[in-house]
Amino acid sequence: MTTQQMAGDREAAGAIAGMQSIYGRPLPSIGQWVRGECRGRTFSGEVVEAGPGFVVVKIDDMQIVVPPSAIED
Repeated sequence: MTTQQMAGDREAAGAIAGMQSIYGRPLPSIGQWVRGECRGRTFSGEVVEAGPGFVVVKIDDMQIVVPPSAIED
């Protein structure tokens, strides 16, 4: 199966990249499994809350608060 690009695909990808550089990445969804690194420590867990500037991740029986930039793609 081949992937075809439509006429505006590159322009749309550029617009998305520009918006993310200005506004940051979108916040993860509640219930989404994420992983990342914050203050030199890696983590992975379920998102229980997200807001401007913070993401609360449940790891086993505890929760941590990390900045959205700490979440890996």
